[in-house]
Amino acid sequence: MNVDWHSIRPLNGARDKGSEELCSQLARSEIADDARFIRKGSPDAGVECFAIYENGSEYAWQAKYFLTLGNSQWSQIDESVSTALQKHPRLTRYVVCLPLDLPDARVPGKESALAKWNARVEKWTGWASERGMTVEFSYWGSSDLLESLTRPEHIGRVRFWFDATGFDEDWFERRLQEARQTAGPRYTSELHVNLPIADRFEAFGRTNRFFDQTISLIRGLANEWSSACSPGPSRLGRERDPEVEAWIKAVTDDPVVRRGKVSIGGAIEEIVAAGSEFEVQPNGMLPFGGVAEKVTAVETAVDGIVQHLLTRQEEHRVISQYRHQYETFAGKLRKVREELVEAQRWGGAAVMVVRGQAGTGKTHLLCDVAHRRLGQGRPTVLLMGQSFTSDATPWSQTADLLDAGDSSADEIVGAIECAAQAAGVRALVLIDALNEGKGLGLWPTHLSGFLAHFARSDWIGVVLSIRSFYDELIPEAVRERAVVATHYGFGDRSYDAMRTFFTHYGLELPSTPLIAPEFGNPLFLKTLCLGLQGQGATRLRQGVNGIAAVFELYISSINK
Repeated sequence: MNVDWHSIRPLNGARDKGSEELCSQLARSEIADDARFIRKGSPDAGVECFAIYENGSEYAWQAKYFLTLGNSQWSQIDESVSTALQKHPRLTRYVVCLPLDLPDARVPGKESALAKWNARVEKWTGWASERGMTVEFSYWGSSDLLESLTRPEHIGRVRFWFDATGFDEDWFERRLQEARQTAGPRYTSELHVNLPIADRFEAFGRTNRFFDQTISLIRGLANEWSSACSPGPSRLGRERDPEVEAWIKAVTDDPVVRRGKVSIGGAIEEIVAAGSEFEVQPNGMLPFGGVAEKVTAVETAVDGIVQHLLTRQEEHRVISQYRHQYETFAGKLRKVREELVEAQRWGGAAVMVVRGQAGTGKTHLLCDVAHRRLGQGRPTVLLMGQSFTSDATPWSQTADLLDAGDSSADEIVGAIECAAQAAGVRALVLIDALNEGKGLGLWPTHLSGFLAHFARSDWIGVVLSIRSFYDELIPEAVRERAVVATHYGFGDRSYDAMRTFFTHYGLELPSTPLIAPEFGNPLFLKTLCLGLQGQGATRLRQGVNGIAAVFELYISSINK
């Protein structure tokens, strides 16, 4: 290993931030599976990160980028310990991380750093006792940190934090530019059209927007229940009928209808409360499945109410109105449940496959996703299938494409994971067009093994794109665990696409929309525009509305 604490990679322009993040990443790897890990920002209340265990106890770490220890440094550590004891009353273990080992010269008349540490521990233990706390204080020095970094699972951290080049923002941006150059005319940023399929990448990438949308969906249930299903006058304008309202209330409180669950209103409150506690979670198990189960229980209860109202609606003219409202609410519950299940499925997957026919815009989509994510500070790697041109293993070719030819697969994956953890987001590795280059002979044999390296990190998601005709190129075992999105081209956004393309190429919009299905294919629409532009035309003449006519126009413009 080449580890020089003076040369640790800066984070946000500062080496002390890099040191704090490295110690936090090592701490994350030390906690038990049943603990919840939390990485703090600044101010940090005396801890960089901490873990909460099932019994409520907390382990905390504080990192200081001190390469010498004097009175000033000891005072700063004292202040952090004091603050941590005050702000974390459930604290049972506190680790101080410094990139230096404590000297113990034992010179007469001079207190060594190790002796000062022992004296500090005694003082801090007294502070904790005064608060009724029992805290174990530990020290992680340079030797301890190096010992951790020698473990195989941390090989990528050495590559990321102590290699002078690679896996920083500039490195990811350079890799994208190389991929875009390889894509050539298949990606033109000015011709981008927003399509629903892009939302799949929000879910798969576990972005803030994905979590915000899901939380908003859950919170909306409270208003839906209050406005649409609670007894009393409604938007329908029906008259208040105390007798019917009392009967409805009796039905909604009936334990048979509720299937033994809490009242519907109470269950809704529990669901909304659970949604309010969601946080952006770049890795680990997502909580949406559990909430979906609670929504299912409420949906069952509401369906039970609807059935009761169906049997009694002849008794009073407004009962059918109540039934209609409950049916509407049941439909909204179903929609929420289905979207939560989809959120759990897409956000919880490790592999995503984007399939589609030729020219539908798969390459453009992946280029645009990578560009947008890097602009948001989300580590993203885009590899082009046509760049895999030899019979060498995919990993050896990947290392060359990433300008990391001397790095192993574990080093590359570990370094990308470090970049993801440092940014606090999920990283994505995108491989476009598996069917191109040597892909037909390469991937059926090697894809499962290739993905196995990424599977060791739940901080990284892998996206594969492929032309529909070659679906079988992806091994069945991979397809079974992947989420699959089919790219149909512009679809119902064809008119928006036509306007974008014609404007970009300086052409007049057609007097009538181009309704032939071919014009929903981005490559076909681009071919038409290039043909018109090459002919020096500014408008689409009559009769150019089929595949043969467009290709003839395009070829004749090239001949001209």
